Amino acid sequence: MKYSILSFIFALTFSNLSFGQYYEDITNYEEEEKTLAQLGQRILNAALFQDRDSACKAFKTHLSSLLAKDDSIKLPFDRVSNLMKVRSADSTIRILTWSLLDANNSYHYFGFVQRLKADGDYLLYELKDRSDEIVDPEKLVLSSENWWGSMYYDVALINNGLKDMYTILGWDGNNNMSHKKVIDIFYFDRDDSLRFGSPIIRERREVYYRKIFEFSAEVSMQMAFQRHLNRIIFESLSPSNPSLVGVYEYYGPAFIFDAYNWGGRYWDYEADIDVEEGLEKKDKAFEVKHRDTIQSKNLFKPYGK
Repeated sequence: MKYSILSFIFALTFSNLSFGQYYEDITNYEEEEKTLAQLGQRILNAALFQDRDSACKAFKTHLSSLLAKDDSIKLPFDRVSNLMKVRSADSTIRILTWSLLDANNSYHYFGFVQRLKADGDYLLYELKDRSDEIVDPEKLVLSSENWWGSMYYDVALINNGLKDMYTILGWDGNNNMSHKKVIDIFYFDRDDSLRFGSPIIRERREVYYRKIFEFSAEVSMQMAFQRHLNRIIFESLSPSNPSLVGVYEYYGPAFIFDAYNWGGRYWDYEADIDVEEGLEKKDKAFEVKHRDTIQSKNLFKPYGK
């Protein structure tokens, strides 16, 4: 009887301690999330770059401290409005990205990748934006230390018969003249290194490691996965005048959609596709939902259209 009472007291004490720790962890998270939300608003809205930059540094410090914990991949960060959160379908990968507008109206990017391995190990990768230093980015394998920065808004798992890889879609505010959309690939090497870019995007006899689309800051470009057809659809871009070919600040939607179709090994280019293919009639009001807040002003009248 004595041992039963002692066991009960021990179990009750342990339960109270566990609940107390859980409550403390939740309280700490809520306080940290509130701090992150406030810093995020300063990053977005502070008038002076030095204030935005200071907030960004503090934001990264607070966020990295939270993400260092093994179970942090479950934290929602719902109130942190400047933080883009993308999670793989199996919830083993999450990518967190945010941006900073500098004094010259150019964007810089920051991010973390959280990975939960099959053996239960948790890995955290910091993404370091080196876009300004990278030459010919569509033809290179990059890394977490040498990253073509953007804010990611969707991800899809693929396998080319050799390894699992992830295709990811991103938005880059670039500057006040042009914006960009990005299709990138990432995967993990045997030593758990994070790599970006793979030669699996084929278009007009060319092979690309990633695709970068640049267009006028006055318009938006739609780009999204159509998972039921295993493809990426995107608005074709064209200059507003034939004399402006290659001057991407004057590119905009050409009022047609192209696609990359996944064939098991490559994303293969297809021109002028039907975005409503395979959809039920009730679903034919096609809408791409993403965080590109640039509103199209229909300024473009591509030649030949």
